[in-house]
Amino acid sequence: MGEIRWAMARLTPDQQHVLALRFSQDCSLEETASMVDKSVNAVKVLQFRTLAAMRRLLDEKWNNHRE
Repeated sequence: MGEIRWAMARLTPDQQHVLALRFSQDCSLEETASMVDKSVNAVKVLQFRTLAAMRRLLDEKWNNHRE
């Protein structure tokens, strides 16, 4: 869990907010869009890019840790 928190801390506030709403609070795309004042498509794109960024951050951390 520490690695997830480490990666989350490196995201933008918007990215952190969308992930928290979608996965911690289990909000739907529509609910999340309403709360962050964005369209559903904008939330989908932000979520996709945020998860990709987290994946990159964690891959880099794990790859650097092994070396």
